[in-house]
Amino acid sequence: MNILNVKNLLIISIGILLTIFLCLFVKNSENEKVNSLITDIDSLIDKKNSQQVNLRYKLFFNYLKQQETDYSIKDNHIYISDNLYIDDDEAKFILPDNLSIEGDLYLNNNYIRQLPNNLSVEGDLILYKTKINQLPEDLHAGSISLPVEQINNIAYRQEVGIDDITLFAVFIDNEIKISVPAWRFLGDLNSFDAKIDEEYSQTTEDEYQSEIEKYKQAAKECVNDLIEMRKNQANLLIVQEQYKDFFKFLDYEKIEYSFKNNNIIIDGWFKIKDSSIQLPDNLSIKGNLNCDGIKVTQLPQLPYNLSVDGEFEILSCGILTELPNRLFVNYLNLGDSFITQLPDDLYVNYLFLRDSFISQLPNNLSVGQHLDLRGTPITQLPDNLKVGKSLILDVRRIRNIAYREYIGEDQITLFSVFVNGEIQISVPSWEFLGNLKSFERKIDVNYQGVTAQQYKQAAKECTDELIEMRKNNVVNNNQITTSDVENPKAKNTIKEAITLSSTPAESRQEDQEFFNKLHKYPLLDTDRFIYIHYSDSDVWIDFRGTPITKIPNRLFIKGSMDISETMLTRLPNKLYVKGLLDISDTVISELPDGIYVNRLNASNTRITKLPDNFYVYDDLYFNNTPITELPSNLLLKGDMDLSDTPITKLPDNLSVGRNLKLNNTNITTLPENLSVGKGLDLDVQKITNIVYREHVGEDDIKLFSVFNNGEIQISVPSWKFLGNLKSFESKIDKKFSEVVAKQYKQVAQDCIDELAKRRNTNRSI
Repeated sequence: MNILNVKNLLIISIGILLTIFLCLFVKNSENEKVNSLITDIDSLIDKKNSQQVNLRYKLFFNYLKQQETDYSIKDNHIYISDNLYIDDDEAKFILPDNLSIEGDLYLNNNYIRQLPNNLSVEGDLILYKTKINQLPEDLHAGSISLPVEQINNIAYRQEVGIDDITLFAVFIDNEIKISVPAWRFLGDLNSFDAKIDEEYSQTTEDEYQSEIEKYKQAAKECVNDLIEMRKNQANLLIVQEQYKDFFKFLDYEKIEYSFKNNNIIIDGWFKIKDSSIQLPDNLSIKGNLNCDGIKVTQLPQLPYNLSVDGEFEILSCGILTELPNRLFVNYLNLGDSFITQLPDDLYVNYLFLRDSFISQLPNNLSVGQHLDLRGTPITQLPDNLKVGKSLILDVRRIRNIAYREYIGEDQITLFSVFVNGEIQISVPSWEFLGNLKSFERKIDVNYQGVTAQQYKQAAKECTDELIEMRKNNVVNNNQITTSDVENPKAKNTIKEAITLSSTPAESRQEDQEFFNKLHKYPLLDTDRFIYIHYSDSDVWIDFRGTPITKIPNRLFIKGSMDISETMLTRLPNKLYVKGLLDISDTVISELPDGIYVNRLNASNTRITKLPDNFYVYDDLYFNNTPITELPSNLLLKGDMDLSDTPITKLPDNLSVGRNLKLNNTNITTLPENLSVGKGLDLDVQKITNIVYREHVGEDDIKLFSVFNNGEIQISVPSWKFLGNLKSFESKIDKKFSEVVAKQYKQVAQDCIDELAKRRNTNRSI
């Protein structure tokens, strides 16, 4: 290689090196420019963000300037490298989100109502006097001190252990931790246990060892409580989504509520103003529950597990036909309602079923104070019934009790009943219910002598009688039932959102003639019953003399119905009438099973007997019918008229509350256990076990003695009088002069003496 070639090669190499150097120099210059540009952009962004943050939280930053507290803003975060103390009540601002404090945060300010989102406090978070009642989920702090009673999303214990510390569980840094403000401790349960073990590691005394367990147990309980609270909060979100309209209504009406153990709790009186709102399950109302009658036509349904600490005004909520499973009510009156059956496991403090169509009590019924069963079709009490203070019923209707009437100077009714797991004595007029021993103690406190002995003897006899009944298993378990209205074991107890309509269901073409007559009455047609409701109980549904020939099955009428003088040949199955049912002057020849009426007028019909499943409470008129027999144990609170019938005998245990008429019948003897309350009229010449006198005194009355209500009494039909000799003489003294009264008294005395002698003679034969 010559010198020229070497020289050229050297020049080329130097040129390449220079080129590489120049390229590198230019590239570095460009990078610096780019980096400088990026820095400028970041600065602009931070500056813009700072301006926005400053604008939004201007009052807060003014406060920082006043306190000469340095801060910086980057990536929408506000950084304070020192402690922050806010203890001036005049400082009225909100704390900004994304606030990071490297020291402590001390709040003593009544204006601050909540902590910001994404708050980080490396030191101590101290909430002394604020209106904060909840900690944010994304909170971070080194330790926390706060008024535990005020914060609703922590779980705490106070005066724990030998040091009387306050500790609480709090959700922080995405986990549940234990805070002990006095120790400036914040850590998980394991680290808390480790700290306790370390603090007391040198201690061997049993007293201190027990204190260690107290600390650990308290912390564990707080953690478990907070876990349950957070579950409730999660469940509340689900419930709020499911029942949006209900919670919107609460918010609109500014009704405060809380959520605990899956129960929605309303602390006070609650009025439903919108029938379209579905009440949620597990609703607990601490006051009364009723409906705004003007706006609510028909409440769709009652929720499962409803609890009402006050009174449930069921009639204000339209035609409710069923009660939900798991119902807890303080005061419940179903006497004028459309409820025919009670759910199992019902708890009510005061339960009034008087004059209702409830035919049997459910399993596990618990009544805290008073239970009133008068005027119902109930004939037997369940063995698992619980009643706290008072049980009132028709003693002659209930088969599994033993009773005595007109006892002692107070003329009380007393009965033995198996309730609360034992045989107890009930005296309704005293509101007393308790075992024989407690009854006798009550008598010893209030009475003495013969009267006390009478009460004790009657109670002892009833107790012994019921023991014998239960021992021999002679309790009659046959009950009036309503099989097709049994309460389903389900939450959905009432057909949803049915509104009362002025027109009946189109599917009932065969009943259209009946419905056409009811255009002015509100109707509710369900798959169980047709309900007819109107506010005035005195208004009649009047079909008298119309060409109607049929009435729908499963009819429930709140009021009275007159179908007399029609072409009807039969009554429907499952007929409920809360007032009078008048079927007089028809060709109806039999009554169906499952008829429940308050009063029945069946005079001038072709009915010959009553069905097994038959219930009438007040009056029963069968005059001028071919009826020949009545069921045993028939109990009426009002009148019964059997005049002009071929009936030959009265049933055993017949009880008529007011007047019994037996004129022009084939009856010749009256049963020994007959009970008539006010008046008894009959053909005195036909009845062999009475003693009578006719054309007595200036009123020309008919008077007779009769064994009634367990004693010999005097009846004067024209006066509608029936009572013992003492009450008869009292009436005479008020009505007549001494001379005239003496004549009446002597006749009555003669009749009583003669009947007593006849009865004694019959016993000796």
